[in-house]
Amino acid sequence: MLNRKYYYFIAAFFQILSSYIILPIFLNNVSLAEYGKYFIALAFSGFFSLLVVFGLTNVINAYYSYWKSKNLVYEIFTRLTVQIYLHFLIFLSFFFFINLFISILFDIDNYLTLAVLIFGFSQGMQSFFNTFLRFHDLALPFFISMLVFVCIEFLIKFYFLTRMEYSLESYLYVSCIPFLIVYLSMNIFMIFRYGIKYKFKKYALRVYYRYAFNMLKANIIGKSLSIIERPFIGFMFNPEVLGVYAIAHKYNSSIGTLRSMIKNIWLP
Repeated sequence: MLNRKYYYFIAAFFQILSSYIILPIFLNNVSLAEYGKYFIALAFSGFFSLLVVFGLTNVINAYYSYWKSKNLVYEIFTRLTVQIYLHFLIFLSFFFFINLFISILFDIDNYLTLAVLIFGFSQGMQSFFNTFLRFHDLALPFFISMLVFVCIEFLIKFYFLTRMEYSLESYLYVSCIPFLIVYLSMNIFMIFRYGIKYKFKKYALRVYYRYAFNMLKANIIGKSLSIIERPFIGFMFNPEVLGVYAIAHKYNSSIGTLRSMIKNIWLP
């Protein structure tokens, strides 16, 4: 029987491998400049995912042992998931509200902005769900969900890039599909299975959000420092240069991800 810790490494390896296979297909069928624009969109979607999750991933890190001692891991996790959905609906409502005024003053592609928001939400839900699986040591469900996700993502992106007319917003919308199929369906199941059994006490919710807000500030600072160069490169040079930088950044981040996953094999 494969050691459960190796499931995490294999899952990460397949995800990285899939992204490397998609990269030349993207460049061959679209362009280096469009890949640079996609790189910028990923930066903003990643930033938005932090806002939607609102530091609740860090709450799992801090309070998991306590929840486990009270046998409330599933119940509280699903309740926190509902909170993230509420965050997304609030941000989405705010977007539609200010869009009524911004669209009058500026020429902004609203479909692209909405695509970035939805993709950011999808990324946030994957991160939140995978953190739960990792902490609860559900290695096989983590591996299966990630493998299904990678397969669906690869097939959808391959079909889109080779058979359909490319636009950045369409590609982002298409990229959301595997997130929705895998993680949204699993979250909905857990909400109906466990979430309705537990109700937050107000003081507990305040404690969680107080901790989450402090971590959110740290996450925003860290994320800002990690992506701040992208818009500057795009503004000072051109999308092609940004595309070259994006490819180099992809190799560097992939090596870091693999190094982190190898390290986690030996962690408890």
